[in-house]
Amino acid sequence: MSASAATDRALGVSFIPLDQPSDQGAVADEVVRFFEDSGLRPEEIVVWRRDGVSRRAYSAKAVRAVALDPSVREISIWPPEWRYGSELHCYLRTHDPAAPEFEVRYVTLTTDRLPLIMGEPVWRLLASIVALYPISHGCVGGYRSMAHASRECSLSGAVSAELLDPATRSRLEEDDLCTNIAKRKLRRLYPITIIGPDIWAQLPPMPDVSPAPTVEDLGNCKLLTAWPTLCEPRDPDFLRGTRALREWLWPYTIQNPADHVDNDPPLTDSPGARSSP
Repeated sequence: MSASAATDRALGVSFIPLDQPSDQGAVADEVVRFFEDSGLRPEEIVVWRRDGVSRRAYSAKAVRAVALDPSVREISIWPPEWRYGSELHCYLRTHDPAAPEFEVRYVTLTTDRLPLIMGEPVWRLLASIVALYPISHGCVGGYRSMAHASRECSLSGAVSAELLDPATRSRLEEDDLCTNIAKRKLRRLYPITIIGPDIWAQLPPMPDVSPAPTVEDLGNCKLLTAWPTLCEPRDPDFLRGTRALREWLWPYTIQNPADHVDNDPPLTDSPGARSSP
């Protein structure tokens, strides 16, 4: 698959790992492979160490070198034009071994340079992440902008709240208050929700809904595809079509009030929808 020019919409993928990866060198290899397979050309690596942040030019050799450096905690890969977040961010090591329960851990892919589909490079990246990290949960969606994708997928402080619509801003501010809870509970249902083995083991039988979502194995995780297109989690059509699934998952989420089915938009909010008589 070749990369395309930037679009008005962005692909967003996010994982919440329970711990650092089993092999940082293998993470570096998969990062490099993703960019080679997708045709995206990065420009810079931002490197987080316990004592500061640095930048260096992107290359396969540089990615592997920083990933293997025991002082490096996280890396972000940035495109040639910096907009509203990195394209790929990987948590690599515990920031504070004395208090790992308080650290924020993300692996994210956010880009407006790929189509809003699950292309082969994205699938391969997902498979590699669940093979290398112990995963609590994750998600895949399609967003109206890079700012929305970056803020949703990582709660990135680099994204100004002023770039978001008021409803999204309010919902994600509530998510900010639940960062620790979200390490072991789902945030919400997404078009594609990745459910780690610990959470999956707690879920009751899925309700009988039509059309039925698909459930696939992704390593030791489950990949629940609830919607045929990648959209935002508050897309009105998505909400109407997944009400029963969202009620089923609600007890196992962070229970952001904005996500409760009682707060779904009215039917008339969807273009082309018929009004109730």
